[in-house]
Amino acid sequence: SRNRKSQQQASYYTPCVNVETPSEDIYIYDDNESVTAETRF
Repeated sequence: SRNRKSQQQASYYTPCVNVETPSEDIYIYDDNESVTAETRF
């Protein structure tokens, strides 16, 4: 999971939120970029 986070970065969060993806998914991909996850919320 964290491997994808490094490759796609924030670009992955945006579609994730738009699609009906559980908030857990965002936190899984987001490790030391918790600020990004909070910003999306």
